[in-house]
Amino acid sequence: MTCIVGFEYNNSVWIGGDSAGVCKDFVSIRSDKKVFINQDYVFGFTGSFRMGQVLRFRFDPPKWNGTDCLEKFMVVDFIDALKNELKSNSDATEGCTGFLVGYQGKLFEVDTDYQIAISAYPYTAIGAGKELAMGSLYTTCSLDMPVEQKLLTALQVAQEFCSSVREPFYIERMNK
Repeated sequence: MTCIVGFEYNNSVWIGGDSAGVCKDFVSIRSDKKVFINQDYVFGFTGSFRMGQVLRFRFDPPKWNGTDCLEKFMVVDFIDALKNELKSNSDATEGCTGFLVGYQGKLFEVDTDYQIAISAYPYTAIGAGKELAMGSLYTTCSLDMPVEQKLLTALQVAQEFCSSVREPFYIERMNK
């Protein structure tokens, strides 16, 4: 599987991820990144690399006009556009286990049923190393250290104790 971590801080969203590609008991290190920027969005995905490729290279995410609340925009407009793109690339939904997305300084999780989850914390994690990364993020959240270091620490902890999380780690940041 993988580990993707996200952190919302000071009108920016940071998303980090590992490079493991896992098939049963085999782990390969992938050079095609699970964390990337597409227009004004930052993404980090787990599961299907095909879904990640569609999100990165085919998906034209909608722009928020600022009139509706951002949560409603993400639940309605963003998800509708996403489902339309994935429908035209039906192979992209096989093995889809969700992703993190940052937009307008806010961090969202898109689950397999297309729900938008918003954490009560300024951080979240998904993938096989989720629990380990969440524990690390909880302990470093209030520490005076750069956000990038908090994410790297969470990914390192996940790699230390989860067999399907591997370096190199990549982090992207999107400002509001």
